[in-house]
Formats: sequence, structure tokens, C-alpha cells
Amino acid sequence: MPSGHGAPVWDLLKAVDPTFAVNAERGFQARNADAYEVELLIAPSRADALARRDRPRPIPLPEQEWLLLGTPVDQVVPCRDGSAARIVAPDPRWFALHKLWLGRQAKRDPLKRRKDLAQGNAVLEAVAQAMPHYPLDAAFAQSIPQELAPLGREWRGGAER
Repeated sequence: MPSGHGAPVWDLLKAVDPTFAVNAERGFQARNADAYEVELLIAPSRADALARRDRPRPIPLPEQEWLLLGTPVDQVVPCRDGSAARIVAPDPRWFALHKLWLGRQAKRDPLKRRKDLAQGNAVLEAVAQAMPHYPLDAAFAQSIPQELAPLGREWRGGAER
């Protein structure tokens, strides 16, 4: 697919690696010459913002809505070469709970599940230790959706030991 068709994600993928191509069987996935795959996901509430011709076409998944909750990280950080980069990412608490949820999905690759659990726990530990502006207090616990609440309680129980 030629660049310049108005799909910013596609343009970014091609800038990183011009061998990326849309997977014909899975329209939400791109694969490069080394078989590295990138899957594009979107919260259903944001799907209407896509242009009809966007390719790869992100797949709407309800659990992506969790990543829209809270206060996103929006930070400029220094790079090794002295330049600056802007990082915009989901609220780390919601990201961590999402990773713990992914790690509990039986249909997920076992290696990815183990990695997801480790990442989720590591992010929650980092938030608890170094990010007081992202409280893990009772108010936050009450805001956690039913599907994620057991994961938050489980982490809390382990963090108190």
C-alpha cells in the first residue's frame, strides 16, 4: 500500500520499516519482512474517528476502553542524543490492571501471559513507590470496573506483605 494515503499509523510504520505490509487475512495487523507483527487495537468509543480507508484497520475491543480512564501520562523526556521526545501513554494504573487482566486470559499465548503479569505487577509497584500523583487509594479502588476489581484486590494483598 503506498504511503501518503492519509493513515498516520501506516505512515509511521512505513517510516520505521518500509517492509511493513498489511496482513490480508487480518486487516488490523501489519507484518514486516522479518515476520514481526503489529496489531492495531482501538476502544469502541473511538472507532468512529477512523477514516474508512485507514489500513491497517484497528479492531475495536471493549477492554481497550479501560486504557482511556484516569489521567494519561503526557511527558517530555530527554533522549540519549540530546533531543527530546514526548510520551503520551495511558494512566499507568489502568495500563497495569489491563496487563494483569491480559495475563489471566486463557486464550492468550502462555509466554505473553507470563510477561503481561510481570509487567502489570512491575508497573503497579512503580506507581505505588514513585508516583504519588497516581494514587492507589480507596477512591481509585472504587472506580475499578467489576472485571478488573479482583486483580486490584489481589495485587493490593500481595503488596501489603
